Amino acid sequence: MSDTTGIDVLSDAAPFPPSPIIALKNVVVRPYQSEDLETMCHHANNKKIAQYMMNTFPSPYTLEAGRYWLGMKLEEQTNPSKKPKDFVIAVDEGNTCIGGIGLKPGSDVQERYMEVGYWISEEFWGRGITTEVLKAFLSFVWREYPNVERLGGTVYSGNEASVRVLKKAGFVHEGTMRKHVWKNGEFKDLLVFGLLREECV
Repeated sequence: MSDTTGIDVLSDAAPFPPSPIIALKNVVVRPYQSEDLETMCHHANNKKIAQYMMNTFPSPYTLEAGRYWLGMKLEEQTNPSKKPKDFVIAVDEGNTCIGGIGLKPGSDVQERYMEVGYWISEEFWGRGITTEVLKAFLSFVWREYPNVERLGGTVYSGNEASVRVLKKAGFVHEGTMRKHVWKNGEFKDLLVFGLLREECV
């Protein structure tokens, strides 16, 4: 029934689109679903996005890469011992994936810390959508993870749009790690942002 990508782990019996965790006026944040494959790959396949992402965010963003990512996310969503930490940003009443937002949890002595990351299609840049989504997502995180006391965000030098998003959401620029990133054959600084629970709640 399922192939080696693992993309069919939920089967298509699940309703589409899934119920959102956040519902705003023109956009929702919801779990991933296998139906997201084509629209996700279409919007993610953009060098302007990939240049500011980790190399684990593939460029070009092929259907094969999309199947691999969705396979992992769908498996995580069926694991009752774990909370999903990566979600779709979607329009058209949740039907169309235009981006993603998620969390990377800390461990060991950093277990009460999480880092937030996000991307959105170039077609939707400059509309304030990412800022609106991030602000709502922060409220979700504080509620769902009561032990988390600090959220972080990192930005490569040159990505001024993401800097503005984090600052508008309340994050503080805490420092710059010089030449910390080697991306596309050149060094970039890594700008470090943080937000404490008491600064947001």
